[in-house]
Amino acid sequence: MKEFNVVELLGASIPVIRPKETKLIIVTGAIAVGKTTFARDLLNHLINQGYHVTLRVEVARTLENEFRLYQGDSEKYACFFQYAMIRAYYNEMKEIKKLKNYDYIILDRTYLDTIPFMNVIIPDGDIEVLEMLNDELSKIEFPFDVAKVIYLKPSCDKMLDRYRIRELDERVKDGGVDVGYDDDYLMAIYDQYDLCMDKMYSSYMRVMEMITRENLLIGDCDYDGVQFHFLPIDVDESTLYGTGDYVLRLHGILTNGRRMRIDVCGIKPFFDILIDGVNVDDMLSEIECESHEVIQAKPINLFCGNTKEFVRFYFKNSGIRSKQLRMVKDRYVTYSNDLTFHYRKVLREGKIDVTRWKMVKSSELMYGNNQYRKVLK
Repeated sequence: MKEFNVVELLGASIPVIRPKETKLIIVTGAIAVGKTTFARDLLNHLINQGYHVTLRVEVARTLENEFRLYQGDSEKYACFFQYAMIRAYYNEMKEIKKLKNYDYIILDRTYLDTIPFMNVIIPDGDIEVLEMLNDELSKIEFPFDVAKVIYLKPSCDKMLDRYRIRELDERVKDGGVDVGYDDDYLMAIYDQYDLCMDKMYSSYMRVMEMITRENLLIGDCDYDGVQFHFLPIDVDESTLYGTGDYVLRLHGILTNGRRMRIDVCGIKPFFDILIDGVNVDDMLSEIECESHEVIQAKPINLFCGNTKEFVRFYFKNSGIRSKQLRMVKDRYVTYSNDLTFHYRKVLREGKIDVTRWKMVKSSELMYGNNQYRKVLK
């Protein structure tokens, strides 16, 4: 089953007239988002349309030995692997420059895609290392004009599910050896792509399309002073670029079938700790949060006739929440502690119904009782 409809996406986007000069099409996205599969489908589609096209192998796949070193000791070889990637991309651009007989050259990631990975695996304190790597990046440029940048971004849950399936296949091939990434790393890369996309491809935003769950998000849509019905189909959570705040993203349709995304802001992700023989002052001193409160509730994972006291900790975004939760989950009894699907708890607590049509008041920027930031058509 194909996740993306290439014909629908590109049927009216790329002209039938063949370009006078070779153009680049960049397919980008985090790990396990369907990027390589989409690039192959795109290649076949363009060939069937009569274009002369080639798809370049992702550069990371050519650095197997360097990658194995990095996997063996990621802290020791982080800088080495990033440098090797950048140098490989430098050489790749030189090779691509020789390919002048194609209409389109499809790139499965580019040298700019080293930025989100660099932000995750290189410590912030290694200023000299970061400056050196960025200096090497500045020496690379695309040999041809970019016709289109396609950013693939399924929901975080779907990305994790895809990776687990892929990891299982790779583990079988490697004789049962675990060579995979943990969820923390995958989600960190996923979030960094959202944060870095404007910086990475700001010069090409006019040709960028973001694909999410078979839907296209194209520009802002002005609905001031209008009420409209909206049916959520999918939900994910992310971090707002520039502020680092938590955002709940609702993807759905209008009554006329038009696809839409609503970003619900002003929500603080949280987890709870049971107050039962616990020194609350010690607990408060070791957890870094934006705010906290004591709540009365009944534990939902066992029968309890009486309410119990919990401390609820609120955080700026899901990344900070996850980090703090991992620090304390083995020493305290925690609730609302899902590291992967916390948005489900956010939906319940915020009484955000995603199972039926909802009247959205654009003039008030409200989705139910929650403020939303913008609407994308």
